[in-house]
Amino acid sequence: MPLKVLIIHHSSNLDGSFISLFNLLQVLPKDKVKPIVILPKRGPAYDKLKEIKIKTKIIPQGHLVYNTSEKITLFNPFALTKILPALNLFNFFRLRHLIKKEKINLVHLNSSSLIFSALAIKIFRIPLVWHIRERIPKGILSPFLVFLIKNSAKKIIAVSEDEAQPFQKSKKLTIIYNPVDTKYFEKIKKEDKEKIKKNLGLPLSSPLLGFIGRIHKTSGIFDLVRAIKIIKKEIPQIKIVIVGRIFSPKEIKKQRLKLFFKKILFLTKGQLEYYLEMKRLIKKNNLESNFIFLGFQKDIAPIIWALDLILCPTHLNVPGRLPLEAAFLGKPVILAHKEKKSKILLDGKTGIIIPPKRPKLLAKAVIDLIKNKEKREKMGREAEKRAKKLFSDKKISQDILKIYQEAIKHQNG
Repeated sequence: MPLKVLIIHHSSNLDGSFISLFNLLQVLPKDKVKPIVILPKRGPAYDKLKEIKIKTKIIPQGHLVYNTSEKITLFNPFALTKILPALNLFNFFRLRHLIKKEKINLVHLNSSSLIFSALAIKIFRIPLVWHIRERIPKGILSPFLVFLIKNSAKKIIAVSEDEAQPFQKSKKLTIIYNPVDTKYFEKIKKEDKEKIKKNLGLPLSSPLLGFIGRIHKTSGIFDLVRAIKIIKKEIPQIKIVIVGRIFSPKEIKKQRLKLFFKKILFLTKGQLEYYLEMKRLIKKNNLESNFIFLGFQKDIAPIIWALDLILCPTHLNVPGRLPLEAAFLGKPVILAHKEKKSKILLDGKTGIIIPPKRPKLLAKAVIDLIKNKEKREKMGREAEKRAKKLFSDKKISQDILKIYQEAIKHQNG
């Protein structure tokens, strides 16, 4: 009999944590695991699960909100709307009914923010696997969150050494990297790069760098602009492709009043403010011709395949999915991280690690790899070889299955 696993996800968007979950669900052995997914509402995530015929239920689960400074946000309207479903007893009873009706063997929480679901599962006495996909936020609530995770989960999965730090001494901890859809990436590698470039409106002869992520100060976007200014002096034809949300003049005009009040009330900046700051910095340094904005893209694999080098100048010391996806496509990555040692990326062998907030070092690394094609391509080959060995979706699914089996064994023991 396959294990009946209830997976609770905190969002209905196609974010990185959902994509990792989606890839995992596609390769979990169907004869050994029968998953059911809970989402807070219908949306793009629900539609994607429908595509692969995964049973999905809509039961809102209250969750914590982490802001861009890696702190738990409680007292703003957006955060409160995410917490409120936890206070609805109807959702609690619907969850209990589903667990009883489906005879669930194990619950898998797909985010550290799902503390209210964890408390409910503890009451139901079902073994719990808690997947830590983001860094535990700073602040006075952090010790409570770590304590809850350690004491309610039978097994803790962290997606890298960074997310694992608060749980290093726990015997429950296992580090399992995010899975990548290996078959699909192999298919992408058969596509013509020039054709992809033409379809995306990218230049065919210029060196192409890639930045994929949110336009925000913590993503290192301003370091990137300053680095491009330096790079342009040595490689004038350099192009940087930005994949992430962009704002149309109409959207900006619509939010002008909101921006004004946020400024005079000293409220936290959002994506729009950082987007406008970035555009001003680009214009100030005469870099408009070096930046190409593609906006949000559902499928980033063809874009990565068409690029020469991927840049991750993040301030958060969390590599995320991008270095793994780039590795499977044979692309080296320049990653900002406070530690030179990383299992996801080997410095000097599969990419380059630089300290965060150092645009001059970022520029130096880019110039070195763009000017040295042989070195860049060798790094890409090494990255791909290593990724296939350590991070394939089949290997990850076997590791997850082992965790499920151990969690149930510990509960019964």
